[in-house]
Amino acid sequence: MIIIKKNLIKITAIHLTPPQKRETSKRKRRVSVFGQGSIIRAKSKIREYVSNGNFNAFCTFTFSARDFDRKDFKACKKFLTDYLTHRLHWKKWLVIPELHADGSIHFHGFCSVKKKSLKFGYFKRDSYGKIHLHYYSEKINDDIGRNDFQFFSPASEDDVRSVAAYVLKYITKATMTDFALLYFNSRGLKTDEIVFRLTSKKEVQGFFAFAEEHKLREYNTAHFNFFDLTSELLAEYQALKWYYDALFVPFNQYNNLQPSQLSIF
Repeated sequence: MIIIKKNLIKITAIHLTPPQKRETSKRKRRVSVFGQGSIIRAKSKIREYVSNGNFNAFCTFTFSARDFDRKDFKACKKFLTDYLTHRLHWKKWLVIPELHADGSIHFHGFCSVKKKSLKFGYFKRDSYGKIHLHYYSEKINDDIGRNDFQFFSPASEDDVRSVAAYVLKYITKATMTDFALLYFNSRGLKTDEIVFRLTSKKEVQGFFAFAEEHKLREYNTAHFNFFDLTSELLAEYQALKWYYDALFVPFNQYNNLQPSQLSIF
C-alpha cells in the first residue's frame, strides 16, 4: 500500500513494506522487532505532529527534588499532565520522559506557548556560530522546578527538522523499558492530511511508474520507503492517476475502461 499525505512542510508518498519482506540490520537485531517497530512509529508520529504546526517551541522540565519524588514516574507524569492541561491551559503539548543516571526523571518535549508569557534567560552559541535564545517561566519555576524553552518557526523545514532531531534522540529502547511508553501528549493535535491511499496492485505499480518517470527522490528504511513530492507533481499525479493505473490493468479488462481513458493510447 502507498499513502500520499501532506503537511505544512512537505508532501510524501510512503510505501509500506510487507512485514515478511522487512530486513533488520545486525545492529537493530539487539532490539526486539516489536520494540524497534514501536520506536520507529513513535518517532514518525512525533515528526508528523511537529510538521503540522502544532508547536512553536521545544521545552524541558526538571522537577524540584524538594517538592517531588523525582523517581516516581507515575506521580510526575500525572502531575505534569494535569498541570499543563488544567493549570496552564495549554492546548498543544507533547512530552518525552528521560531517566537520569541517578534515577531521577527529566522531561523533554514540544509546546505551543506565547513568548510574552516567558522571561528571557540566556543565549548560547552553537558550534556553527548560530545563537540560540533560552527562555523560562517563573510560574513553572515556582510550581515544578527548572524549565527551559527555545522557539522555532513551525513553517520552516530546516527548523522543524533540526528541533525534531534534537528531541527525538530521547526516544530510545531505554525510554520504553523504563517507562512502558515513549511519549504522552495533549488531545486534538493536527496530523497529516491523507490525499490518496493506493491499495490495489495497479495503483501501486502505477505510482512507481510515475515516480520513475519523474525521477522522484526515494528514501528507504527497513520498514518502508518513501518519496518526496512537490505540490506541482502531486497535482500532475492527481490529474493523470487514471492513466498510470491503466498502464497496469490486465489486457482482458481494457473493455471496462471509459473511452476518454483510452484516448491517450
